[in-house]
Amino acid sequence: MSEESSDHATHADWRAVGSAFSNLGDQMRSHFRSEDTTPGKEQADGAAIDDFRDSVAAALSNLQAAINDPSVDKAAKTASDSLLEALKTELDSSWGTTK
Repeated sequence: MSEESSDHATHADWRAVGSAFSNLGDQMRSHFRSEDTTPGKEQADGAAIDDFRDSVAAALSNLQAAINDPSVDKAAKTASDSLLEALKTELDSSWGTTK
């Protein structure tokens, strides 16, 4: 067994961890995409404040929807389980091996 392949066996699959968190980000991002993609509206100060207030309200509503979305819940659990397993593998490898 080569040093590279033995090293792979004792270390976590950090790409899988990254992939799991990327998937979680994609699930969360889907709740925050804007419906209105019309660029460059000129607005008066009062309209800009109204738009800001509406944007904050929409962001909070989207956050609530993301929190309640079963696919986001599943992605969060998968990502955190992946991270915990990777950390366990790294710690077991570091503390359990004497050279």
